[in-house]
Amino acid sequence: MAALAGLSLRRYAAFDRGEFIASPATIDQIAAALQMPDPERSALHVLAAEQDHLASQAAGLAAQASGPMAAVLRSVQACIGAAANQLREAGQFTQTG
Repeated sequence: MAALAGLSLRRYAAFDRGEFIASPATIDQIAAALQMPDPERSALHVLAAEQDHLASQAAGLAAQASGPMAAVLRSVQACIGAAANQLREAGQFTQTG
């Protein structure tokens, strides 16, 4: 798995144990190696780095968009945030690192 994610075995193991906070690009590499769909990729970002990369992307796009597309992107961002909050409240998200 480490090789598929473009990481050394030692670095991947440290990530897995929560011993360092990976960059968004590294988290994307790991998610791609695991063939995670977008919701799982988003959850990995939240778990691994306390950030939601997809929600951040939606926010950035919404800021640049106008009209109906901006409204759709804001809705996507809100849905991702709400889902992450529900998972945290259910105890399915834990702080790492």
